[in-house]
Amino acid sequence: MTLLASADEAFAGLLRAEPDAVRNPYPIYRRLREQSGCYWYQDDIAVLTSYSAVRSALTDSRRFNSMRGEDRFDVNAFSEADRDKTRQLLEFESLSFSTANGEVHRQLRCLVQQAFTQGSVNALEGYVQTLVNDELDRLSGPGVVDLMPMATRVPLFVVMRMLGAADEDVDFLKTHTDSLAAVKIFAPKAVSVERVRQAHESIGVLRHYVADLASHHRQLQANNLLSVLLTAQDEDRLTYDEVAASFVIITVAGHETSSNLVGNGLHDMLAQRDQWEKLVADPSLAALAVEEVSRANTPAQMVSRTTVADVVVDGTELPEGSPVLLVFGAANRDPAEFEDPDRFDITRPAQPHVGFGLGAHICLGAALARLEGRIIFETICQRFPDLQLAADPQTLEWLPTPTFHGLRRLPVTLGADSGRTC
Repeated sequence: MTLLASADEAFAGLLRAEPDAVRNPYPIYRRLREQSGCYWYQDDIAVLTSYSAVRSALTDSRRFNSMRGEDRFDVNAFSEADRDKTRQLLEFESLSFSTANGEVHRQLRCLVQQAFTQGSVNALEGYVQTLVNDELDRLSGPGVVDLMPMATRVPLFVVMRMLGAADEDVDFLKTHTDSLAAVKIFAPKAVSVERVRQAHESIGVLRHYVADLASHHRQLQANNLLSVLLTAQDEDRLTYDEVAASFVIITVAGHETSSNLVGNGLHDMLAQRDQWEKLVADPSLAALAVEEVSRANTPAQMVSRTTVADVVVDGTELPEGSPVLLVFGAANRDPAEFEDPDRFDITRPAQPHVGFGLGAHICLGAALARLEGRIIFETICQRFPDLQLAADPQTLEWLPTPTFHGLRRLPVTLGADSGRTC
């Protein structure tokens, strides 16, 4: 069960979020997958890297539970006060439908999924298009601009509208949801006490924010996703903390994947100029580009699970209680499933990748992320066909986490603005 030291250390570097590793984790995944689609990291954590292994775990929620334990926190090195903050943080996380299991998960998910049906998402197309045009109007002009704020603001404004939050709260919500997302690292003892303290503070701030927003909505008798959660609270199907936790996870999940998808896609197409030129020549390729980015440069690279029964995956036995990492970024480049998997090609026919997960915990906002990505790619390639990267791709800074794969900044020169087309 022991890996070669070089492969083990390479993966350890990724879990430590070393810059070169998070910039390009795919050679590390390839090295591990070539050894086994299911291997033991440091004889302790089962890491699934093959498409078949990841798909098997995603679709078996009976034996793979969505649990996040304390091992990512070095609690023995924390003070008593910080251990208490960690406990409260874990309790708050456990209230979210993203970490619930079984019937509890089904009930929580059913409450919110009506807002993410294909019909509900399609109804947002005009609003998304307006947001994209407005953001590009704001950026238009000479000189170097950063596209990541646009990539973040569009999906964040959309999810805020769905929840009934005011547009002027965008920076506030981004700051505090980012601090909660920063503790979702699955490596042992990887979360610092500073991040724990920031996340704990953000929980308190967001609890008060949701309480004030809920009071406002009750007075207005608003009809949105938050009002659905509040109705469930009134009917004793949810506690207030479950309402607050659901608000937070919807806000995080509603923009994090989309933001990174857009940033990764624009980066990859501009860094491989022939791909950008294909999109400019045929903007209808935008939908395929979304799928190819989700596969080849997956925004959410991995999720954690815990086995609640003995199970065999790719010939490897995982005892009950085993911590497991499902590495989407590795599965989506498995040559057993995808031809020439390291080649980025926006004309590749859509294939069943796991970029949005599968099974009971499939990404609730997948249809929305696809809509946002398609509209942004279509619009920007038509308005700014001469878009160029304004930095060496090798020098760009990526998020310091192995979990969410995305850029901090995407500096570009826009070129001439062809004007709004819709």
